[in-house]
Amino acid sequence: MQVAILGRQPKISLAELECVFGADAVTEVSDYAALVDVEDSLPQLRLGGTIKSAKLLTRLDKTDLEGAFRHLQKAVPDHLQYLPEGKLQLGVSVYGFKAQKNWLLRQTLSLKKIVKNTGRSVRIIENKAEALEAAQVLYNKLTGPLGWELLLIKDGNDVLVAQTTGVQNIDDYAKRDFERPMRDAYVGMLPPKLAQIMINLAQPPENAVLLDPFCGTGVILQEAMLMGFGVY
Repeated sequence: MQVAILGRQPKISLAELECVFGADAVTEVSDYAALVDVEDSLPQLRLGGTIKSAKLLTRLDKTDLEGAFRHLQKAVPDHLQYLPEGKLQLGVSVYGFKAQKNWLLRQTLSLKKIVKNTGRSVRIIENKAEALEAAQVLYNKLTGPLGWELLLIKDGNDVLVAQTTGVQNIDDYAKRDFERPMRDAYVGMLPPKLAQIMINLAQPPENAVLLDPFCGTGVILQEAMLMGFGVY
């Protein structure tokens, strides 16, 4: 089971997931997350409406954030055996809870202490808000072999615990947006993320050729090519 952290327009993000994976495979958790019933990691690079993708680790029968952190404190030592040797980068994001930044820092520091007590070197990524930003996850390599972002997601009377596997590459999106051969503010500039969403909503079959007769500066054609479709 995989988790998608939804973008600014969660209903559109949810619709995109349903088009890509089928409505039966997608369960809305809230305005901030959805569950996707697939084994493999979500194709983060193809999903314009998903900020982060993660693997569901467990579901806790509790509603309080403190209890969820107590679970992490117990589970972290066992999970360390699956991570390669080297200095770890550790971060925690919470969704659906109100938490003060200083309180979150104390909880994350408690996890750091537990990791260090096992003999591992670790650096924590401090929260600016309840959830780490995509840039923090990307630049601190929290989806890499030595990265470890844990997500605590409120789902009704339960808490979902997940580990981030993918994050939107904001640098790539900016490059594709601002370094195209032609940009025209008068005609309008369609963001690459939205172009990805529109293509996924159209549900083109594999190896299809996508026609955009009103291509403007070619954003949809550009994104379709990157997604492996033919364009015209």
